[in-house]
Amino acid sequence: MNNVLFEDCQCKYINLSKGRIKNTFFDSVKLPNAVFNETIFKQVEFSSCNLQQSEFLHTPLANIDFCSCDISGALVSISDLKDVIVTVNQAAELAKLMGIKISY
Repeated sequence: MNNVLFEDCQCKYINLSKGRIKNTFFDSVKLPNAVFNETIFKQVEFSSCNLQQSEFLHTPLANIDFCSCDISGALVSISDLKDVIVTVNQAAELAKLMGIKISY
């Protein structure tokens, strides 16, 4: 999938596994329970998206910025988190996947 804009739309349960997604922008998209397993991202942006309970297994997330998105409950491969861009709260949520307990 190349040169695509998803804007203010519903994509619940979308399955883009094993896809190659390039130059694609997801803006204000509802993507709960989406599946991006074994997907390759190049120049992909997510802005203000709902990615609750989505899966990113075996999908490198380097330089993907999720700061404005809701990624609560997302499943990711720990090794694919290198260089992902998240907020402090999102990092704490992702740390749970590694069995880390954070005390405030």
